[in-house]
Amino acid sequence: MCSSTEAIDMVDANSKSGGYIVYSTCSIMVAENEAVIDYALKRRDVKLVPCGLDFGRPGFTKFREQRFHPSLEKTRRFYPHVHNMDGFFVAKLKKMSSSKPGVKPSETAEKEEETTTFVKEKEIKGGVKENGNVSSESEFKKKKRKFSSKPSNGLKENGKESSESEHKKRKKRQFPSKEEISKARTETTPLWSFWSLNPISQSDTSEYLLLSRSCNLHTPPPPRKERQLYDDDHILKAKIDLLNNTNMVDYAMDIHKSLYHTEDVQQDMVERRVEVVARLKSLEEGAAPLVAFLQNAAAVQELRADKQYNLQMLNDRYQIGPTQIEALYQYAKFQFECGNYSGAADYLYQYRALCTNSERSLSALWGKLAAEILMQNWDIALEELNRLKEIIDLKNFSSPLNQVQSRIWLMHWSLFIFFNHDNGRTQIIDLFNQDKYLNAIQTSAPHLLRYLATAFIVNKRRRPQFKDFIKVIQQEQHSYKDPITEFLACVYVNYDFDGAQKKMRECEEVILNDPFLGKRVEESNFSTVPLRDEFLENARLFIFETYCRIHQRIDMGVLAEKLNLNYEEAERWIVNLIRSSKLDAKIDSETGTVIMEPNHPNVYEQLIEHTKPINGRTYKLVSQLVEHVQTQTAR
Repeated sequence: MCSSTEAIDMVDANSKSGGYIVYSTCSIMVAENEAVIDYALKRRDVKLVPCGLDFGRPGFTKFREQRFHPSLEKTRRFYPHVHNMDGFFVAKLKKMSSSKPGVKPSETAEKEEETTTFVKEKEIKGGVKENGNVSSESEFKKKKRKFSSKPSNGLKENGKESSESEHKKRKKRQFPSKEEISKARTETTPLWSFWSLNPISQSDTSEYLLLSRSCNLHTPPPPRKERQLYDDDHILKAKIDLLNNTNMVDYAMDIHKSLYHTEDVQQDMVERRVEVVARLKSLEEGAAPLVAFLQNAAAVQELRADKQYNLQMLNDRYQIGPTQIEALYQYAKFQFECGNYSGAADYLYQYRALCTNSERSLSALWGKLAAEILMQNWDIALEELNRLKEIIDLKNFSSPLNQVQSRIWLMHWSLFIFFNHDNGRTQIIDLFNQDKYLNAIQTSAPHLLRYLATAFIVNKRRRPQFKDFIKVIQQEQHSYKDPITEFLACVYVNYDFDGAQKKMRECEEVILNDPFLGKRVEESNFSTVPLRDEFLENARLFIFETYCRIHQRIDMGVLAEKLNLNYEEAERWIVNLIRSSKLDAKIDSETGTVIMEPNHPNVYEQLIEHTKPINGRTYKLVSQLVEHVQTQTAR
């Protein structure tokens, strides 16, 4: 057994065969596949070349927060539910030279020694017995100092000659045990296999909506290693319970093997797998004529924007009728339930181009949105979200309640996009703050006010809309309470700055535990929550601005207490704020006060400020009137 870099080192770059290395695993885990190849690309002078396989899925270039080399698209993944074979991964590398660009020669021995030191440190701290005695921490420190010294060949260590063979023995690589590998597999849950709930619906239009009931799983809270809320076995059992309602039987079987440390699985899982494979083959056969047509680029070019023409052409030339088109929908839906979101998204897109049933087309659009979210294609997901919003706003629903419910679903799903897309914080205000959607929030989903309030706080360009939003907070404060909305109420409604200071602490806790607001970014060995720092900075600014409007002379000590900072931090923060925001204020160091210069706008400026919203309100009224007339005409 050897590592990927050791295997590369064994190959001659100038060999007659070309210096090729094939890396393959019977696994679909990213940690065992793409992560290994990406490491090899960084540490050795090799490059990826095409595998020469005409089937299989391309390897990942990004997975959750990880980003890999773009050439990993040349690798191939094979899934049990897609290719009817065991999970597999193949990568073909070509060795360009024997140089090691990612490792300095002097670092090799040091890193291997550090690895072994870390393993010994972990064993000793965990109470591993050596010669029948448990090593104490003090004894370990002595051993560590002795072990970490790096004598060269011929030098003495503790009075003894250190030979080259003994030095190599000390550097022998420590490979992980089977238990550690199994634990690593369980902690690296592939996105495609964790999400696919089997939707059981009462109507076709809501087939994919039930998926969002598990949406809290998509953006994970802080890692279990930091929080330790549940043990690993508990997590694995919960995953199996979740996967029992899906068609991802192979993944459930892998978790079962890891949980109980056995190669045997329950009989019902085996029977379930047979059913899933049989159903997949049946649907594939039903949709095969249309799938073959869609894979023919020349034939697809014959399609036009006119759906009726397309249906007639498909029926006359290719004997493809409504039965095959419906089979494509069912096949795409089953692919989604099996976790093949890429294939499902492609088939649903093609289905919508041929479907004439508006309800089915809407259901397919929901499915494509879900697939893009699960694949983390945020730009495409945003396009599908806007397309779905347009349909919901223009569609004639059987009752207004159904339309309100669709808007609420849309806003819930949009959270995944808005808190991962680069321009999401502006987009969430544009959507949630519209009258129709804000009314839906106030009617059935007041908890969404938390996310809209956060977007307003961290977005400094939305102050005119922010004033209207404060009125909504004031209206809803008796029916819904949230630390973030209560913070705004304390600052702008009640002018309770002591209460705002307390709410800031609660807001920080809420952000850290919220699956969307508490999104973590890994930097080196540290994990940070960018939104928390940005939120607290802007929250202090809100308190400072409001407090300064009320008082002309402010004591620095009092202001530091209101901002939840010490005196020096508060003084430095205010100085930077005055410089950057060009506030009409100055600091009196002798008295320790901030003096605000009076700012009295003239009557003309006040008139302009108060008449600015008239244009927007008039536009909204006209739009509502035109929509009402169109609705009456349609009826």
